[in-house]
Amino acid sequence: MGFGSGLLVQPIDKNKADAGRAPIAFILNPSYVIEWEEWLEYSVSFYIPVENGTALALIPGIRLWKYGELFSYYGTFNVAYFYVNPDSIFGIELGGGATYQKWGKDFLPFAEITGSTFLFGNGMPDSGVPLALKCNFGFRYNF
Repeated sequence: MGFGSGLLVQPIDKNKADAGRAPIAFILNPSYVIEWEEWLEYSVSFYIPVENGTALALIPGIRLWKYGELFSYYGTFNVAYFYVNPDSIFGIELGGGATYQKWGKDFLPFAEITGSTFLFGNGMPDSGVPLALKCNFGFRYNF
C-alpha cells in the first residue's frame, strides 16, 4: 500500500494541452506470486484518489522481478487501467520500481514510476488522449 501523485497532461483542443499535478491517491495492491515462478507477480491495484472528489480505479496487471540482496527491481505492465466511478475510462500503464530489502523480506519500502494513457471510455475528453506520469511510494507486506 502506498500513496502517489505526479504529472497529468490533458488535451484542451487540437493544439493545446493542460499540464498539472495528478490528484494524490491511496493505492492498495494485493498480489500473488506462484512459488515456482517467483520472478512473476500477478496483481490487482485499487487506486483511490483522495483529492478532487470520489473515484475508484481497478488496475489488473503483472510485475516482472529481478531480486538482489539490498534492492529488488521490477517492471510493471498493467493491462487494463480503468476508472469505474464516476466515469468509465480504460487504458494501459507501464512502469518500474524498486524495493529496499535491508530490513528483511516481509516489510519492504518501495518506490515506483509509472506512465499511463487512457484509450477509450465515456469519461474521455473529446479533445484527445490524457497522459499521466506518476511516482508512488509506500510499503509492501509479504506473507
